[in-house]
Amino acid sequence: LDTPQGDFVLPEHPRPLLMLTAGSGLTPVMSMIRTLVPRRPDADVVLIHSARTRDEALFHDELLELADQFPGLTVRHWFTRGEGDRRLDLGSVTDLETLCPDWRERAAYACGPTEFLDAATELWLRDGDDDTHHNLTIERFAPVLLEGSGGEGGLLTFEKSDKETEAGGDVPLLEAGEECGVVMPSGCRMGICRSCLVPLVAGKVRDLRTGEVHGDEGELIQTCVNAAAGPVHLDI
Repeated sequence: LDTPQGDFVLPEHPRPLLMLTAGSGLTPVMSMIRTLVPRRPDADVVLIHSARTRDEALFHDELLELADQFPGLTVRHWFTRGEGDRRLDLGSVTDLETLCPDWRERAAYACGPTEFLDAATELWLRDGDDDTHHNLTIERFAPVLLEGSGGEGGLLTFEKSDKETEAGGDVPLLEAGEECGVVMPSGCRMGICRSCLVPLVAGKVRDLRTGEVHGDEGELIQTCVNAAAGPVHLDI
């Protein structure tokens, strides 16, 4: 266990908020809503949540109950496989202004798939004003890896699992282990960062975000963002 980390947190002072989420990206935002809305009578939160269907929309009924109970919360669901059968379009401001006309005046928090977040970032930069550019906070479940990063790769040996596999220099250790049947610790896909740490027995790894080669015996390796830089032995 460690202390909470990251900057995806509520603002220090009261202000109108826009929560823009898709799929499981609603999870951290739901914690914010549960904390803020029932406790502050001056809360002003608009949530826009995109899901494939109503049945797949996380916390659907709870959100509607909260919105009914607290006037400071407005919930807008967007179902991509329902009427209209299309994704929320962040390529222009049309959908956003329909759902939240004053979006430029709100502090915005976005969490969801990579393409969703990239589109939101581009929209805020392109169609927001100078102040709006600084009003968007992003939470990503997947790391941003360098294009073409990687090295020679190597033979991965999973000591306790008695398995080994050849992996390319652009393949995260986590994926390589899973593909050869090793039960790898991981909460990365649920947004639980640093839950994939595995001790390094021997070898060097390359950080796919920065290109840095590193590795000391006993070092805890974040397997979702590191690849083999030559032969690697992991204590799992």
